[in-house]
Amino acid sequence: MKRISISLAVAALLFSAIPVWAAQWDRELTLATTTGQRTVTLRTFWGEALERGTPFLPIRVGPTGPVALPPGTFNPSGTVTDTVPIGDSYACYAIMLLHGLPGQLSNVECFAPGTATGLAPPTVTMFSCSQLTDSCTSGAPRISVSWTAPLGEFTGYTVVTFSDGGTHASSMPRGQTSTGSQAFTTPTCYVVFVMNGIIPVGQSDLMCAFPMS
Repeated sequence: MKRISISLAVAALLFSAIPVWAAQWDRELTLATTTGQRTVTLRTFWGEALERGTPFLPIRVGPTGPVALPPGTFNPSGTVTDTVPIGDSYACYAIMLLHGLPGQLSNVECFAPGTATGLAPPTVTMFSCSQLTDSCTSGAPRISVSWTAPLGEFTGYTVVTFSDGGTHASSMPRGQTSTGSQAFTTPTCYVVFVMNGIIPVGQSDLMCAFPMS
C-alpha cells in the first residue's frame, strides 16, 4: 500500500506541473467508485459564477501517463465516466475549467482499483471542494468519504487515514457510512475497514486526494 501511495503522490505532482491561473472559481469534485470494477464516475460543480454551457476537461493520470478524457459541459452539475485501463494500479483525476484563461484546476482525487478485499463496501465516494462553496463554507478545502454498507455479518467500520500528520484510525458504528466533512490541507488517503467486533473482515479500495488550492 505504501508503494501505491507513493505512485499516487507522483501522479499528483504531474498535475501540479500544469500552469494554474489564480483560483477564482468555486471548485468541487466527486469521485465515485464501485468495488471490483474499474469504472469511475466524476461529478463536478463550479459555483454560481459560471453560466450553463461552460466546458470542462477531465484529466486522468496513471502509470500509462496523462490522458485527456472527452470534454464535459457544466450543466450545472457535470458527470463524466471513465474506465481505468487494465494493468494500471491507480488512477488520479482532476477537472480543468475551459473558461476564459485556462488552467482552473480542481483538487486531485485518486483510487487504486483491486486493493479492496473481503467484505468490502460495494461503493465508495470521495468528495472534495476548494474556495467558498455551499460545502466549503469557510473558504478552505474540505473533504469527505462515504460508502454503502456491505451485505453480511459485521458490527461497524474503522476508517484509516494517511496524511502528512501520520496515520489515524476512527471507529464508526454500523449505521454510519460517512466520515463527515473534514479540513483538507495536505495529501490524504483513506481505507474503510469493515469490522466484526475487533476483527477486520473486509476493506475498501485505497482512495487519496491532493489539494490544489
